[in-house]
Amino acid sequence: MCDINRLPAEILIKIFQSFAPRDLKTAVLVCPLWRKVGEDTTLWTWAVVKINTRDDFQKLNTERLGMLQEIEVLPIPSVNETDETFVPDLFKAISNIPTVRRIHGLYHYENISKVDPDLLVSVANRLEQLTLFGHMTTEQLELMFRQMAENTTHVKALVVGGTPATFPRVRQISAQLFASAVSNVVDVVLCDSCLPPYIPSFQQIEALFVAITRSERSLKKLSVALYSDLADIDPDTVGSALNRLEEVQIHVNVAQLTATLRILVYGESRLKKLMVEGMDPADVEGLDPDLVKRAQEKIGNFYTVYVSEEEDDSNEDEYEDGEE
Repeated sequence: MCDINRLPAEILIKIFQSFAPRDLKTAVLVCPLWRKVGEDTTLWTWAVVKINTRDDFQKLNTERLGMLQEIEVLPIPSVNETDETFVPDLFKAISNIPTVRRIHGLYHYENISKVDPDLLVSVANRLEQLTLFGHMTTEQLELMFRQMAENTTHVKALVVGGTPATFPRVRQISAQLFASAVSNVVDVVLCDSCLPPYIPSFQQIEALFVAITRSERSLKKLSVALYSDLADIDPDTVGSALNRLEEVQIHVNVAQLTATLRILVYGESRLKKLMVEGMDPADVEGLDPDLVKRAQEKIGNFYTVYVSEEEDDSNEDEYEDGEE
């Protein structure tokens, strides 16, 4: 019978790679050799490090976590609220692990504004999923958007949040820079449930649609806040832009929706899923029934109808399904 400890280290690593996390944690306790083999960084990429206090920073220096991909920053302990260097020092620690692709929970921390802009962006650029941190400064945001516009980041999914601290600064970003940056991200949510003024400006969204229509962009999925002011954007521009995407959740007017459906039905379209939320029943009646039918045959139901409380006798749902 073969002594498993006589196998080459690379073979043991392959065996360990087949272990579930709990079994791997047990295996490294079996003997000194297995512990040494078990320190290989490729075995621990699944791990999620939770940061709650400064004492947790030492976890990021653990040898086996040299290829760490995910960090969770827990809700703010009172000690961190007054420690202005907690977040900057955390970013310095994270910057030493180039494989980190997901960081959760940083939007809690006001002291994000204390992080050097170059350091913050160097870490944020590595992330695949990015929610713009709630207390970023204008300088930090500007640099972040420039990096995304130059397509030098790993960001694939972007949420532009709607906190009172963030959005006045986001709206200061030039429309052209905003459009270039956002259209370089695959999956974008522009403040899904926010009210003005915590949503992108009309100029920013118009520039985004124009950018999508003029050149091949990475953007495939887009969700725009229900209360965004899109009414004055040219219907043909909206229709052309939306049909270059694959999934869209948005609120548009009848002319814009009609332009979108015409391209979907009669032209070239990549659109696989469309949801226009909260349409006025009168607007629905204004749509071409044949165009609606043909569109539904291609992508299924694509709108919901707003129902006021007076009209909703059942008082169960705010929206009705728009499928005919």
